[in-house]
Amino acid sequence: MKNYLSYLIIKCCLVILRILPMKMSQILGRILGYLAWSLSGKQKRISYKNLRAAFYKKKDVGVLKNVVWSMYQHLGLSFVEIARFAELDKTYLNKHINISGLEYVEQEKDKEKGIIFLTAHFGNWELSSQIVSILGYPTKVLARQQKTTLIDEILNKYRSLHGCTVVTKGANLKNALRTLRDKEDLGMLADEDVKKDGLNVNFFGRTVSAPQGPMSIAYRTKSPIIFSFLKRISGFNHELIMQQAFYIKDEDDVQKGLQLYCDRLASLIEDCPEQWLWLQKRWRSSRERNIVVLSDNKAGHLNQSKAVAFWLKEELNKKGLKVSLPYQSEEEIKIVKPNYRYKWCPVFLNIVLLSKLYKFFPEKLLSYCLTKKSFQELSQLPVDYLISCGNSLSALNVIIKYINLSKNIIIMKPTLPISNFDLAIIPEHDETSNANNVVITQATPNIIDRQLKVEGDNKIKNKLDKHKKTLSLFFGGDAQFFKYQDNYLQNLISILKQTCNDEDLNLLITTSRRTSKSNELIFKQELANYNKCRYLVIANKDNPVGSVVSMLAASDIALVTFDSVSMISEAASSNSHVVVVLPDALDKLKGFTKHKKLINNFANKGFVSIAAMDEIKRVIRDKLYQKEKAKVLNEELQVKEAMGKIV
Repeated sequence: MKNYLSYLIIKCCLVILRILPMKMSQILGRILGYLAWSLSGKQKRISYKNLRAAFYKKKDVGVLKNVVWSMYQHLGLSFVEIARFAELDKTYLNKHINISGLEYVEQEKDKEKGIIFLTAHFGNWELSSQIVSILGYPTKVLARQQKTTLIDEILNKYRSLHGCTVVTKGANLKNALRTLRDKEDLGMLADEDVKKDGLNVNFFGRTVSAPQGPMSIAYRTKSPIIFSFLKRISGFNHELIMQQAFYIKDEDDVQKGLQLYCDRLASLIEDCPEQWLWLQKRWRSSRERNIVVLSDNKAGHLNQSKAVAFWLKEELNKKGLKVSLPYQSEEEIKIVKPNYRYKWCPVFLNIVLLSKLYKFFPEKLLSYCLTKKSFQELSQLPVDYLISCGNSLSALNVIIKYINLSKNIIIMKPTLPISNFDLAIIPEHDETSNANNVVITQATPNIIDRQLKVEGDNKIKNKLDKHKKTLSLFFGGDAQFFKYQDNYLQNLISILKQTCNDEDLNLLITTSRRTSKSNELIFKQELANYNKCRYLVIANKDNPVGSVVSMLAASDIALVTFDSVSMISEAASSNSHVVVVLPDALDKLKGFTKHKKLINNFANKGFVSIAAMDEIKRVIRDKLYQKEKAKVLNEELQVKEAMGKIV
């Protein structure tokens, strides 16, 4: 019933457009283009996605939006022209069509083979075959069969008005070969994605699968190929551009011919982007993918996102896919730090997302909530896979996924329904229910084990006494319901000094960005002249890249304060014996439920030991003389298995 209704609407429109005066039909065509633009949802998002892939960093979001709008206007005019195909004659051509390159056709007609007119979904490609036929070169046109038979019949009726013969693409290859050998001409398109059946060529900086049919047929029949493109100049005025014929002399020329075709087409699209059909998924079979990480400026969250991006990259590589951005092959994973206009914007976006209203105006919503610079960056960026960590970015993640028709990954339990994400990586202590798109981990994602192999302890190995074992302290900082008092820290440093003196150890220490200034001052005062402290990093002053990795690589024992879930997870994933330092009266502290669950879980499974202040020295000593190797946490395979569902 729906298909029949579509047929009736199209049939009525074609009749009305044919009987109206030309100027009126042109106005109506633009109105139809506007209506199509207004009613199309997913098609517009496909168009924006394609445009971002083609013109990344070349055109801003305003230009891209105008291209989509103009494309629909152009399609409206093309529909009018199809309705008026019956009026076409040489007088019409002389008035509205400027033809260049016709001499190339004349040169080839004296030969013994038919010509392959190779065009694209550019300009009014349906009109171009009519023009060629009226000029005296009737062609057989290969056309895709429409889903609705009645609509297919209408289109084929109009296509056949001036001597063209329509051949569906499913027709036998022998018919195409016979056509050319009988000196009949053949019209074909080659700008569609044909998945595994095509040859890989470059198109706007990315690999695409192009149909090799036209070139292979030309090779087998020794027929010439003429690129024929119809470009709209204004209104119903066009220029038919025919380019010099070339031949496919051997099988190597098939690939070269396809690349030449894509280069010529790309050049035309650069000049008139609104005249190409951006609605088709041209890069569907591309071997390139891009990964975008959203960062909330929290180092722990960013490290988790980077780890997931790294694993995802490896899974894509296994599938033969390359991770890169168009025109920037050196930049594999793009990290974006969105800035909100107002502090309440993340909460506002969550509310809008729950109401589903964002689907009606996603771009406007982002332009309102993000700073101009952030909006421009995210609007231009092509996104295939999107990763974020933390609730402040979860709604933004979902909206960007919707706009880009991409896959998205969230790390940590979001306040939004998990169904909004293709994959949710949630630590066990966040307590969530199992679902097909959820992978529950014991720790937060990290790639410390990989970094240890690559970077090792090169940054600090020359600072150590190689004949001594090494103790490291990874000190966090104040949180909402907890502050490290100066006397607590002085006591901790005193214990570390005693332990290092008694056991003759190297001492390595790093603070975090959350460490208070008063705590930083104590570290400097207490350790500045202490000869066993071989490495001290005050993160808010000078935080060398790779310090944490280098320290873990060099450490026999890693002490981590209880307040950093990310750091505990990273330490547990290294080869060091890990001791989590607990504050006094931990059970009475508010707001650390997740921390307590993670620490207890890790301790029960043997990944860490726990120690209050008065137990630190004893626990360190036990670990120093323990013969068993540290138990290492590794959840990479578990996460990658879940990623396989979305790659």
